[in-house]
Amino acid sequence: MNKRQGSVPTKKQLAIELSKLKQSNNPKLEYEQYQTPGDVAADLLWISREDITNKSVVDLGCGNGILSIGAAMLGAKQVTGVDIDGDALAVAIHNLIGRGLKISFVKSDIERFIADKKFDTCIMNPPFGIQGEKGDKLFLTKAFQLCDVVYSIHKAESNKFLESFSSDSGFSCEFLKEFDFPIRPTQEFHKRKIHRFKAGFWRFRRK
Repeated sequence: MNKRQGSVPTKKQLAIELSKLKQSNNPKLEYEQYQTPGDVAADLLWISREDITNKSVVDLGCGNGILSIGAAMLGAKQVTGVDIDGDALAVAIHNLIGRGLKISFVKSDIERFIADKKFDTCIMNPPFGIQGEKGDKLFLTKAFQLCDVVYSIHKAESNKFLESFSSDSGFSCEFLKEFDFPIRPTQEFHKRKIHRFKAGFWRFRRK
């Protein structure tokens, strides 16, 4: 099924289509490139669709493009996906082929990414800070610079930090949903078939 801008899928259709996307063959540990499952991506996108449809959207740390593509499928006016990893962006571009969606993929370090204008909405699955402490803080800082509305995935235990950091940055913080985030083995030291941990969706709005 090829969903083009203007033909909006149901949540179930969105999850099915996003689950079909090619994943990166060379995930890099230092970037915490854990894949966002199709059903998780669809759930977050569906919750945030009122801030996506006919809006300009940026996806920070876009990886294989799953959130960027999903946002475009839900009728975003313009989508920009940003990632530091050229290999991941190559997969994102591959996933975009034949879909008739308007998405710009940009290779850039998140801290150094500069946009010509602000976006309406940021939607992202940033690093959880496992490899580098507060990796998610860098992404939130940039998201708050670029947008008035931010949807993001974080570890459930991050709530106090998120409330404090967003308030200091002039944003409200709303916890939307908790769920089990599955991580499939991508590195040699991963012993479990699937590791699950508690994660959640948050919405931040400029006050």
